[in-house]
Amino acid sequence: MISLGIIGVGRWGPNILRNFASMEGIDVHMVCDTDSNRLLQIKKRFPQIKTTTNPSEVVENKKF
Repeated sequence: MISLGIIGVGRWGPNILRNFASMEGIDVHMVCDTDSNRLLQIKKRFPQIKTTTNPSEVVENKKF
């Protein structure tokens, strides 16, 4: 299992996130973006994925 953190989910980010989330053997663990509204949309679609506005939380996460 590959655990993945994504920093920045701009215009194409939701599409990339959807593709990774649908892949077998990939666990999208956390997503970071400075736009809290975008994170709310992601959380609605992928409630199992943790979200943050702080990129340090992704970089320092021991899960990866």
